[in-house]
Amino acid sequence: MNINQKKMTSFALVSFVLVGVLVTCSIASIIYALFVNPAAAGLSWKFDLLLDMPVRLGTSAILVIVALILLSFYKIGRPFTVANVKRLKSVAVIMILIEPLQYALNIALNHFRPLIDDGLKITYVIFYGGVWFAIGLAVLCMSQMFQYGMLLQSENDETL
Repeated sequence: MNINQKKMTSFALVSFVLVGVLVTCSIASIIYALFVNPAAAGLSWKFDLLLDMPVRLGTSAILVIVALILLSFYKIGRPFTVANVKRLKSVAVIMILIEPLQYALNIALNHFRPLIDDGLKITYVIFYGGVWFAIGLAVLCMSQMFQYGMLLQSENDETL
């Protein structure tokens, strides 16, 4: 293993630890939102929590997949593997689906939201302006670059 590979694997290990901390925080926020926070929030907390759940769960899933990519890079020493290409495609699909799921859930839950004191209904629409979708498409393009890098790496290994 040359000096550049050692630097890259140590970078992957440090990044893996940082992503692990983020995964822990993300899961802790879901647990907090489900079990600790609702006690003083009243009836509408269920709806507010469910409106945000696709983003919370999607972010947690993305962080777990990124941690797996970094762990495989640390163990194998090269980023261009079939498993990492599949993982990047999974991240892209999750990111592309988060926003439409969020929007559909907003519409459905606002229909069933209870009335407040004056007989009015407070509705929320959370829409991120296509940011999750655009970043998901960029990650999908990046997975194609990883697939091409895997092909180049295998050709390079064969010539040596």
